[in-house]
Amino acid sequence: MISLVTSQLRHGLGRATATVLAIAVAVASFALLASTAEVSRLEASGTVEANARPLYDILVRPADTPDATTDGVRADDVASAPDGITTAQWDEVRALPGVDVAAPLATVGYVMQHVAVPVDLSPYLDPTAERQVLRVRPTVVSDRGTTTVPDGDTYLYATTHSFELVPGQPWEAGVVYDQGEVPEAPKIVEHDADGTHEDCVWGDRTGHDVDRFAPRDRESFACWSSAAPIGGVIEGMPDGATAWVGVTVPLLVAAVDPDQEAALGGLDAAVVSGQYLAAGDGSTPGELPVLAATRGELDQQVELAVQRLPADAARTVLSSRTVSGALDTFDGITPVRGTDLDRLEIDADDVHARLLATLAAPPGPGGPPWLDVPSTVAGPDPSTVVDAVRTVGSATPGPVEVSGDEWGTATRDDAGRDPVPVTAADVLTRPVARHAPEDPGASVTLRAVGTFDPALVDAGPELATLPFEPSAPAGASGADDASTAALGDRPLLPGSAIGGWVAQRPTLVTSLDAVGSLAGYTRSGEPLPVGTAAPIATLRVRVEGDVGLDARSQERVRAVADRIQETTGLHVDLLVGSSTAQLPAQVPAGSFGRPPLVVGDAWLRSGVATAIVTAVDSKSLVLAVLVLVACALAVGNATSSAVRVRSTELAVLACVGWPRGRLFGLVLLESLVVSAVAGLCGALVALLGAPLLGVTLVPSFVVLAVPAAIALGAVSALAPAWRASRADPGSATRAPVSHVGRAWSPRRVATLAVLNVARAPGRSLVGALALALGVGSVGVLAAVSVAFRGAVTGTVLGDAVTLQVRAADYVAAGLVALLGAVTVADVLYVAVRERASELALLGAVGWRSRTVGRMVLVEAGVVGVLGALVGAGAALGVAAVLADDVPRAVWTAASAAAAGGVVLALAAAWWPVRSLRRLPVARLLAAE
Repeated sequence: MISLVTSQLRHGLGRATATVLAIAVAVASFALLASTAEVSRLEASGTVEANARPLYDILVRPADTPDATTDGVRADDVASAPDGITTAQWDEVRALPGVDVAAPLATVGYVMQHVAVPVDLSPYLDPTAERQVLRVRPTVVSDRGTTTVPDGDTYLYATTHSFELVPGQPWEAGVVYDQGEVPEAPKIVEHDADGTHEDCVWGDRTGHDVDRFAPRDRESFACWSSAAPIGGVIEGMPDGATAWVGVTVPLLVAAVDPDQEAALGGLDAAVVSGQYLAAGDGSTPGELPVLAATRGELDQQVELAVQRLPADAARTVLSSRTVSGALDTFDGITPVRGTDLDRLEIDADDVHARLLATLAAPPGPGGPPWLDVPSTVAGPDPSTVVDAVRTVGSATPGPVEVSGDEWGTATRDDAGRDPVPVTAADVLTRPVARHAPEDPGASVTLRAVGTFDPALVDAGPELATLPFEPSAPAGASGADDASTAALGDRPLLPGSAIGGWVAQRPTLVTSLDAVGSLAGYTRSGEPLPVGTAAPIATLRVRVEGDVGLDARSQERVRAVADRIQETTGLHVDLLVGSSTAQLPAQVPAGSFGRPPLVVGDAWLRSGVATAIVTAVDSKSLVLAVLVLVACALAVGNATSSAVRVRSTELAVLACVGWPRGRLFGLVLLESLVVSAVAGLCGALVALLGAPLLGVTLVPSFVVLAVPAAIALGAVSALAPAWRASRADPGSATRAPVSHVGRAWSPRRVATLAVLNVARAPGRSLVGALALALGVGSVGVLAAVSVAFRGAVTGTVLGDAVTLQVRAADYVAAGLVALLGAVTVADVLYVAVRERASELALLGAVGWRSRTVGRMVLVEAGVVGVLGALVGAGAALGVAAVLADDVPRAVWTAASAAAAGGVVLALAAAWWPVRSLRRLPVARLLAAE
């Protein structure tokens, strides 16, 4: 029997080669795909496990906090939480067994700080002019350039004559002066060429009945002399022709426990200058020690337009005796137009660096140069005095109504400062309340004890950074094409409008012990939360020991959370295995150009890591089953075809007396030999193809290739061998085609091709099903990639894992599609061999070989269209499960996959069509 098998394989070398090729491709595909799926599963599981535990395991919030929704916990709800946890409850949590760290966080609020940025105007002065006026027009730009707000102009009066300071008369405390007895204020006098004296004005508009947001009421005026610079007559003033542009910066202050914060995120290790906060620090009355971030995150630039006013503008200044009078000269009913000289920009990083220098400087005399008359009384720098502002609640989808008294009505406070940024007049999406000390004469001065680099603070694993953590970057990216384009494909960052959609992260950090100095700040009798009995907004709890995704770790965390809730009654959220998801949110249009936006709102979803691991394991199992089915179809069809082609030989053997058992063994043995050779070839193909495809082979799958091929060949040969041994010799010599009840003569090649496909429905369906598996796989993956952007899970961790396993998915889909094409080619080849006599007869009666080849191509197209429709329908069905409304992109992807399946089927017909040229027409006709 072995010699007969050898002889049969040698004489049917073409058929054996085709069978070996089909099985080798199936075996190589199995080895490559199984290895790819396993490696990607291990990589994905490793990524998930490395990012499963965030910086802390349990988030503790006030008792009245709403429960998490199906979308999770909104990050802004946590970041904007004002208060609600007492220090006694914090102590109880720290004392519980299993608690390693319990770090409190109290959101103190915003403090408004001024930065005076010098603008050198000396290059723009006309050296031939005796007197001249330059104007600097600032425009605050934020929200990625979509918001532009004009601010108050700054004027510089330059003269070639000298200045003199006339001190004026001091005020006596407690004395009420009559109108004619008011002491004369200090003034600056200009000496011109003939010795006369005229007043020069200096400072800002004053008054308590002006609009603090109107650019006209935020203007300032300064003088400079080339003969005797102002610095020569007033101590501390600049000598150069400098305009000082004031930029208001809101800084968010948070209070922490220094020891717990150092243990949680290593804030102490992030200090780059000065020293770290100390427990009990802040005992000095009137001071608030802070640790300042080395960089800000505000999206705020100030664009400056430098202009020269007409010559007569300088002469009119001489007739003015007040700042308001001089400014009214330029922006009255008929504003004075200037000539543009240059455009400059004040960078946010430069502003923050100057702010840090101001906070770190010791208290001393004087103040910013834009004050009415610089004070010579020693005291704290007014630019560091706290003006506390609170934001209440999280951002809402629409604008928030804010009553007029929340910002106050005066342009300045008693210190001569204007603490409100001009952008605060924009549409607010969260309520804002301004707090002032109960004692009007009281003040708290910021004192920077050191600076810290936010990048050096431990925020946890990269893919598990909590979106509401103070060290997490702030920002909201566009969630639709219009918003992305409006923002320049950049995230929407916090601006100086503290009531804006994106909340600022803390820039100043102080201690809970020191923040008591703000306890006297109230609004309508309502104290700041830091002055209440429950100042803490959240507690961040880390459990002792290692915590993973295993059931034992999860139970330990859950037990600690249950004890916290039972002991304190506070709300707890489990964070292990959570990840950030971006949900679309509507941001209303602004008052200064920003269009309505749809941005990604950060939410925290729990249990994501476990869900991803389960999904990856399920996907690997599905891919393994898919490739096994495709391999079984390819091998089964190849083996069945090999037996079917030899049906005449087997019938002859049955006629000469071969028993059924021997016929069965002959077919089975031949299949085993071919399968073993194919298995070795498939293993070799896998070894050679893995580097080209970038696949890391798993040795066990390569070793398994040969026995897997033999097993598949044996199983696939059972049915054909059984049919060969059981069928009578007469039936074995007939082609396995369907019986046609009524004779019909087709008139077209396409019609004949369709009839040929229908003659062997089982074989045709096998080819179509194999191709449908490949088309469906490619269609589903393309739909996910195009329509859902690969973010099947919609979370940061899920997106990262999806990117890792996507390559493996496409390798799998490509191999399955290749197996489908091989199966279609084998189906067509067997059909050509079975109908060889018919095709020879067609050639004998005048059919051209090109026409016969076109008929075979049409048969391939029919099988391809059938498989493509089934596969594309399956892809659309999966897409419908993933999304309620299947997007147009999914239809496009499924259609492209279907078209590709048809092209593959037509390409698979190349070898069967080529074999038509080698048909022995004369011998076949003689046999008939």
